[in-house]
Amino acid sequence: MAAWMLASAAVEGLARALASGNGEALLYDALRDAGQEGRYHHAIGRLGAIEAAGFGLAALAGGVMASRSIGLALWLSVLTQALALAVALRLPEPASTSRATLNPYAHLRSPPCCRRSRRRRGSRSSSGSSAIIST
Repeated sequence: MAAWMLASAAVEGLARALASGNGEALLYDALRDAGQEGRYHHAIGRLGAIEAAGFGLAALAGGVMASRSIGLALWLSVLTQALALAVALRLPEPASTSRATLNPYAHLRSPPCCRRSRRRRGSRSSSGSSAIIST
């Protein structure tokens, strides 16, 4: 049982690391394409509030379901993940502004970013350790 829990925690950590910032970027790009970039802060705030409410409701509903049947709670979580995947696959892809934006590492080439991290060895190690610990 412990091996499965460790494996599921590792997969969840990987999923969170890969999804970090993707939703915010999609929201910003969609607003930019619609010419409403100025609404980003309002939209991200509303999205955060809805997400927090969803987490709260999920915790309450999950607790009630798990008290009745842990299997039911687990299978319903699989169902909701499948529904989320179906919705994600139907989201429209925002228009790209240039070919350079397709490279996810393009921002690392900017001199200020690279110079600061090269000079501050402590910040690199703390960033690396926080990435390892958070997963």
